[in-house]
Amino acid sequence: AAATAAAAGKRPVADTREGPKRPRSDVPVTSSEKETEKAIDVGELKDLNPELTSEKIADLKAKLRARKRAEVSLDDVLKATEPSVDVDASKTTEILARERTYVTRNSILRGRKTFDELRKTVKETKKQDGADAKKGVPGKPETAKATEYDRYKQEKRDEGAEFGINAQGTFLANRKKPQPAQTTAATDPKAAPAPTEPKRKTSKIPIIIVPAGAKSLITLHNARLLLEEGKFVPPTELADKGEAKPQNVVINHKRNGKTVPYKVVDNTTGFTPEHWHRVVAVFVAGPEWQFKGWPWIAQGGTPVDVFHNIKGFHLKYAGDATLPSVQGWDVTIIQIDRMQRFRDNTAQYRFWEVLDGFTSTKRRDLAC
Repeated sequence: AAATAAAAGKRPVADTREGPKRPRSDVPVTSSEKETEKAIDVGELKDLNPELTSEKIADLKAKLRARKRAEVSLDDVLKATEPSVDVDASKTTEILARERTYVTRNSILRGRKTFDELRKTVKETKKQDGADAKKGVPGKPETAKATEYDRYKQEKRDEGAEFGINAQGTFLANRKKPQPAQTTAATDPKAAPAPTEPKRKTSKIPIIIVPAGAKSLITLHNARLLLEEGKFVPPTELADKGEAKPQNVVINHKRNGKTVPYKVVDNTTGFTPEHWHRVVAVFVAGPEWQFKGWPWIAQGGTPVDVFHNIKGFHLKYAGDATLPSVQGWDVTIIQIDRMQRFRDNTAQYRFWEVLDGFTSTKRRDLAC
């Protein structure tokens, strides 16, 4: 072909026809396949037509053989998965014994929460009830068992006996002389018992105490905005606008599907023991004189005794240092961002989360 092209004055073209293709070298060839490959000989093949020569037939056979080698049959998979060596049962047991199980299906279904505290509370309550019963503490009267009704076992009664009527006699024979009227409480005022004074209903609305100082971050000016609406506005800003300090502040808080009112005050003058019993929270400003006149301090106690009975809170700006006096008290510190107002809801949620937990454990009579 090169000589013909040179004679014609054309550039010779190299013969790019490929011979029979060999299978991939990276796939292992079995002995049977090697024998089959050796059996294929181009000289033994005959041309079927000018287009399908013996070389093309050999090439097609080689491609078909390579494709069969590349495919994975089910028998090859089963042979590959069969264990090549016998597994020693004793070694397997030893390996499993050294493993540490972190979680199992049952442990995940059980969860991590336990009810030990609840069981302890139930046991103590039952124990206290049993002790009260032994001491003779009056409880709820036992309801009498309802007797079965029998229409034939009815108590006989004299018809008209309560009105002085004899059903067997005549009206004239049983007429009675009029008797003098008896003295009753209606006719004799002296015989009437002294009227008892009606019992005064005690309020169960919880009370929250806030500082009265103008420099505090929470006062009566902004208590309802922060604790009910979740919006913080500095008290000085409201005072500069000319808003007067409200005298009666009531906050509504939703809990367990009910709306519970809370009263907010900044002055405890005139508080009775009943008022102090309703105090559930106090916002501390820092100085100890804030608790002057409180019953626990009057009895020789300290602010520590106050926070043992009332939940304490301290409101401050994020990034500011906490006062040393506040650090030594059992109070919950709530931080307010100076610029980002969308974080005010976090402070509101934190306050009610802590207060609801406190009232549920120590003030159950006030928790709804």
